[in-house]
Amino acid sequence: AMVKLGKGVSQDARDFVDSFREMAQKNDASKKLRMREWNHCDFNANGLISLAECDLWVKEVLISKCVKGEGERIWKRYRRSYLHAFNRAKNVSEGNEIEGMKTATTDDYVDKKRVPYHDCISL
Repeated sequence: AMVKLGKGVSQDARDFVDSFREMAQKNDASKKLRMREWNHCDFNANGLISLAECDLWVKEVLISKCVKGEGERIWKRYRRSYLHAFNRAKNVSEGNEIEGMKTATTDDYVDKKRVPYHDCISL
Protein backbone atom coordinates (compact mmCIF):
# COMPACT_ATOMS: atom_id res chain seq x y z
CA ALA A 1 0.00 0.00 0.00
CA MET A 2 1.18 3.47 -0.80
CA VAL A 3 1.80 6.01 1.93
CA LYS A 4 -1.19 8.33 1.53
CA LEU A 5 -0.90 12.01 2.20
CA GLY A 6 -3.80 14.40 2.70
CA LYS A 7 -4.57 17.42 0.56
CA GLY A 8 -3.14 19.94 3.05
CA VAL A 9 0.34 18.37 3.17
CA SER A 10 3.20 20.68 2.21
CA GLN A 11 5.45 20.01 -0.75
CA ASP A 12 8.36 19.58 1.67
CA ALA A 13 6.49 16.81 3.48
CA ARG A 14 5.66 15.17 0.14
CA ASP A 15 9.32 15.33 -0.91
CA PHE A 16 10.39 13.84 2.43
CA VAL A 17 7.94 10.93 2.18
CA ASP A 18 8.68 10.37 -1.51
CA SER A 19 12.38 10.02 -0.69
CA PHE A 20 11.62 6.94 1.43
CA ARG A 21 8.46 5.68 -0.32
CA GLU A 22 10.17 2.76 -2.09
CA MET A 23 11.18 1.32 1.29
CA ALA A 24 7.64 1.43 2.70
CA GLN A 25 6.03 -1.12 0.42
CA LYS A 26 5.10 -4.66 1.46
CA ASN A 27 6.88 -6.52 -1.32
CA ASP A 28 10.15 -8.34 -1.94
CA ALA A 29 11.76 -5.45 -3.82
CA SER A 30 11.13 -3.07 -0.91
CA LYS A 31 12.38 -5.65 1.58
CA LYS A 32 15.64 -6.00 -0.38
CA LEU A 33 15.95 -2.23 -0.54
CA ARG A 34 15.39 -1.93 3.23
CA MET A 35 18.06 -4.56 3.85
CA ARG A 36 20.49 -2.76 1.53
CA GLU A 37 19.79 0.58 3.18
CA TRP A 38 20.16 -0.94 6.66
CA ASN A 39 23.61 -2.20 5.70
CA HIS A 40 24.50 1.21 4.29
CA CYS A 41 23.23 2.95 7.43
CA ASP A 42 25.13 0.57 9.71
CA PHE A 43 28.42 2.18 8.67
CA ASN A 44 30.59 0.14 11.04
CA ALA A 45 28.69 -3.15 10.41
CA ASN A 46 28.09 -3.91 14.09
CA GLY A 47 24.38 -4.70 13.64
CA LEU A 48 23.38 -1.57 15.54
CA ILE A 49 22.57 1.91 14.29
CA SER A 50 23.44 4.93 16.37
CA LEU A 51 21.59 8.21 16.28
CA ALA A 52 24.52 9.73 14.37
CA GLU A 53 24.45 6.94 11.76
CA CYS A 54 20.69 7.32 11.33
CA ASP A 55 20.94 11.09 11.03
CA LEU A 56 23.67 10.90 8.40
CA TRP A 57 21.78 8.27 6.41
CA VAL A 58 18.55 10.29 6.35
CA LYS A 59 20.51 13.35 5.23
CA GLU A 60 22.25 11.39 2.45
CA VAL A 61 18.95 9.94 1.20
CA LEU A 62 17.25 13.32 1.14
CA ILE A 63 20.15 15.01 -0.61
CA SER A 64 20.27 12.26 -3.25
CA LYS A 65 16.50 12.12 -3.88
CA CYS A 66 15.32 15.73 -3.58
CA VAL A 67 15.68 18.52 -6.09
CA LYS A 68 19.23 19.84 -6.03
CA GLY A 69 19.83 21.92 -2.93
CA GLU A 70 16.50 21.10 -1.30
CA GLY A 71 17.50 17.83 0.40
CA GLU A 72 19.61 19.43 3.09
CA ARG A 73 16.97 22.06 3.79
CA ILE A 74 14.26 19.38 4.10
CA TRP A 75 16.60 17.30 6.30
CA LYS A 76 16.95 20.27 8.67
CA ARG A 77 13.21 20.94 8.63
CA TYR A 78 12.17 17.40 9.59
CA ARG A 79 15.18 16.40 11.65
CA ARG A 80 13.37 16.66 14.99
CA SER A 81 10.63 14.29 13.81
CA TYR A 82 12.88 11.42 12.79
CA LEU A 83 15.16 11.91 15.80
CA HIS A 84 12.03 11.51 17.90
CA ALA A 85 11.13 8.33 15.98
CA PHE A 86 14.66 7.00 16.52
CA ASN A 87 14.46 7.64 20.25
CA ARG A 88 11.09 5.87 20.44
CA ALA A 89 12.47 2.88 18.50
CA LYS A 90 15.53 2.50 20.71
CA ASN A 91 13.32 2.27 23.79
CA VAL A 92 11.27 -0.68 22.51
CA SER A 93 13.18 -3.42 24.29
CA GLU A 94 15.42 -3.82 27.30
CA GLY A 95 18.99 -2.63 26.88
CA ASN A 96 21.92 -5.00 27.10
CA GLU A 97 25.60 -4.24 27.50
CA ILE A 98 27.61 -4.08 24.31
CA GLU A 99 30.83 -6.06 24.36
CA GLY A 100 33.85 -3.78 24.26
CA MET A 101 31.91 -0.67 25.31
CA LYS A 102 32.34 0.73 28.81
CA THR A 103 29.09 2.65 29.16
CA ALA A 104 27.00 2.14 26.02
CA THR A 105 24.14 -0.32 25.99
CA THR A 106 21.78 -1.40 23.26
CA ASP A 107 19.45 1.31 24.60
CA ASP A 108 21.73 3.78 22.83
CA TYR A 109 21.13 2.16 19.42
CA VAL A 110 18.48 0.52 17.29
CA ASP A 111 18.71 -2.89 15.74
CA LYS A 112 16.54 -4.61 13.14
CA LYS A 113 14.23 -6.00 15.83
CA ARG A 114 13.46 -2.52 17.11
CA VAL A 115 12.78 -0.92 13.74
CA PRO A 116 9.95 -2.50 11.78
CA TYR A 117 10.01 -1.10 8.26
CA HIS A 118 6.80 0.89 8.69
CA ASP A 119 8.31 2.75 11.65
CA CYS A 120 11.07 4.00 9.40
CA ILE A 121 8.48 5.81 7.34
CA SER A 122 6.33 7.04 10.23
CA LEU A 123 8.66 9.94 10.76
